[in-house]
Amino acid sequence: MNDVTFGYICNNVPIELLESFNIKPIRLFGKKGPVTAAENFLSVYGCSFIRAVLEEYINNNELDGIVTATSCDAMGVLGDLLKQLRPGMFYYNFACPINTDTSEAVSFFHEEVKRFSDKLSDFTGIKFSDQQFRTAVHNYHAVHQAVNDLQIASSSSGPENMIPYYDLINTGNQVRINDFAIMVDSFKNQQASNKKDTPADKGKKRIFLMGNSIYDQEVFSLIQDANLSIVGDLLCFSGRNFKRASSLKSEINFSNCRQEELFDYLAKKYVRQFPCTARYGVTQVSDWDSLMVDEIKNSKADGVIFLVVKYCDPHSFQHYRLKEPLEEAGIPTISIDVDFQGKFAHQILTRIEAFSEILAER
Repeated sequence: MNDVTFGYICNNVPIELLESFNIKPIRLFGKKGPVTAAENFLSVYGCSFIRAVLEEYINNNELDGIVTATSCDAMGVLGDLLKQLRPGMFYYNFACPINTDTSEAVSFFHEEVKRFSDKLSDFTGIKFSDQQFRTAVHNYHAVHQAVNDLQIASSSSGPENMIPYYDLINTGNQVRINDFAIMVDSFKNQQASNKKDTPADKGKKRIFLMGNSIYDQEVFSLIQDANLSIVGDLLCFSGRNFKRASSLKSEINFSNCRQEELFDYLAKKYVRQFPCTARYGVTQVSDWDSLMVDEIKNSKADGVIFLVVKYCDPHSFQHYRLKEPLEEAGIPTISIDVDFQGKFAHQILTRIEAFSEILAER
């Protein structure tokens, strides 16, 4: 099969497998704007992100398949709807363990990767290839590590570089991994050549972003226009997604490893990735929260903005959990609802400007 394209939503989907079966994976973000067609299937009180994705793809024949994950009930609803509306579309809801600090979680994910691989083989008619899989895993590891390094460099070299960095990630999530690698190298070279011309970031307060799968140029611009400098994030599509690459870099030799080692590596990569607030179990809450607070402290942020998709309960609860330890550390926080239907731009601007004034007075 040629030119097969699958959409995916969550960081918990092992896209390396898609690439190894010659499937182009694209991350679904949804387009901002009014919802009309999706109104017939999803309540106005449902996740505005999922509503936006359904609106974009309900009558769109671009996708041959969609892969969701059990980290979010709304994603499962989206997959079920698209499966009914497009009967010939491939659909898989990838099962993710909740308590991720056990060996059983890694074993479970390992077996789920195998099941997913079998389904992809049946759909594409392509037999699983160790070499293709090894190449895909290695390429994603290298590119994700490079992107993680880029975020650090971008945030430290001036606020003007963060929006182009987010644009890079958004575009990179819509292309093949080899094309993404070329884009990352080009961005890195451009960043190096512009570094000496970057003005000092004087007078701007340093902001760390938290939240879910939000790629919104307007919101990012509002933050920077309010005399704030983005110095890091743990957004789903950005920091939270790419930090996992560095944690396992010494655990496998890509040039000389067996199939089982590759599956095991992939299971560990996804199970032990930087935590998703929708997934970790009760026994892990304090440990993961401490890890995120430390990440924010290390960025030397003056404040934290939680960007939360409207009606997303898990990420809303995260602000309540982290607010107290962050403010005890002298780091103020604010939570802002982001509606993909674009109804609250003025309210967002007002709240960001107010938060900027609070930070300026400190």
